[in-house]
Amino acid sequence: MNFAAALVLTCLLVPIALTLAFMPLFTRETISFGVSVSEEMNRSEPLNRLRRRFIRISCIGYALIFAASLTGMTRLDMNGQGWLLTVCITAMLVFHTFLYLRFHFMAKTIKETLPQSSPQRQIVAVDTSFRNTKLVLSNLWFLIHAAIAGISAVWTLTYYDRIPDTLAMKFDFAGNVTQTAAKSYLNVFLPNILQVIMILVFLMINWSIGNSKQQLDPNRPEQSKARNTIFRRRWSLFSIMSGLLIVLLFSCIQVNMALQLDPNLLTVVSLIIPVVIVVAALGLTITTGQGGSRIGRTPDASPSTYHPNDDRHWKLGLFYFNRQDPSLFVEKRMGVGWTINHAHPLGWLILLAPIVLIVLVTLLAR
Repeated sequence: MNFAAALVLTCLLVPIALTLAFMPLFTRETISFGVSVSEEMNRSEPLNRLRRRFIRISCIGYALIFAASLTGMTRLDMNGQGWLLTVCITAMLVFHTFLYLRFHFMAKTIKETLPQSSPQRQIVAVDTSFRNTKLVLSNLWFLIHAAIAGISAVWTLTYYDRIPDTLAMKFDFAGNVTQTAAKSYLNVFLPNILQVIMILVFLMINWSIGNSKQQLDPNRPEQSKARNTIFRRRWSLFSIMSGLLIVLLFSCIQVNMALQLDPNLLTVVSLIIPVVIVVAALGLTITTGQGGSRIGRTPDASPSTYHPNDDRHWKLGLFYFNRQDPSLFVEKRMGVGWTINHAHPLGWLILLAPIVLIVLVTLLAR
């Protein structure tokens, strides 16, 4: 088995598996598998037992997928190993989705058996000065990304004649070329086009973090506001740094086109950057939690009685659909991050536009 392939498989799959397996511990304490509960209900033994069972089954499932992946690595060539990595990640996500749905319905059933699960008067806390707080880093930081993309494009245009007539478009884990394309302006400047798309995507992510719906605990408004602010700032920094790494990766690809550097070097850089992003996301998830729920958290603190009883707007605990809510972005119920209000027309445009652009550019480059 190629050692580099096994190392990449481990560095990518293990952090993803840990994030998915222990996701119930990173979610807000007022949510259990996409079902709204009070913190007191969430700390009850039935729901604690349900979380432990979810983690146990998840770890077993991901361990089997990982073992099958390592076995497959020994029987495939370099090109096949690249496809295997994609298949493994997809299998983990599919397994997680089906497992989550099963436990979502189990949590709904358990909720009905717990005290305080009867409908309560809904209390919503709103801080009118919340938007005046610096919630995210400035989008001006993306000027650095744009400058790198611009310099890369100018440099590539200057050295265009030095670029060979046949371009190496894809490498395996050993640095061997597995796909080529004829030299053309579109193929040569494709990394720059993708840089622009990525910059716009991460800029939109940063904007959505700052403009997503505020979610405060009426019983602890100041504390929840402080946690949520830190939560947004950390993920804002993460989005800016992740975008920068991806932009630099595309620039490295263009430099390699003209200078014909050691392909192993480009392969290493292409593998290290995704690993760094995945590991950083895991670390941020563990230390911060959804909405900042793990910041300054003390297990022995008295549970809040806040109960965001809005399950009717969440389909399967995954899809938020509320025509009366003008918010475009809201916090996820399962996992860490944000999702769109699927009842908002702009939400679908924002969700699909980057995907359509990337697909079109990729098809044109063939």
